[in-house]
Amino acid sequence: KDRHSSILQHNGGGFMAEKNYVVTITEILKRKVPVKAKNIMDAQYKVECDYHAEKHVLDADDYVETLFKAEVA
Repeated sequence: KDRHSSILQHNGGGFMAEKNYVVTITEILKRKVPVKAKNIMDAQYKVECDYHAEKHVLDADDYVETLFKAEVA
C-alpha cells in the first residue's frame, strides 16, 4: 500500500492513526501604485476603484511570500 493512503502510520515502533487536516495556502502579492489625489483617502479610493475595474491586476512579478497553516479538519 502507498504510505499516503494507509490509515495507520508507523511511528517509532508503534502505530498512530492518521487524522484529517486542512492546510490553507496563502500567497501574498503586493504592488505600490503611484496616484495623484486631493488627500490620502481619495488616493486609496481611486486605486481601489481601479483595482476593482481590473486596471491593476497583480501577477507573479508582485509575489512577496507564501504561507502555510495546518489545522485539524
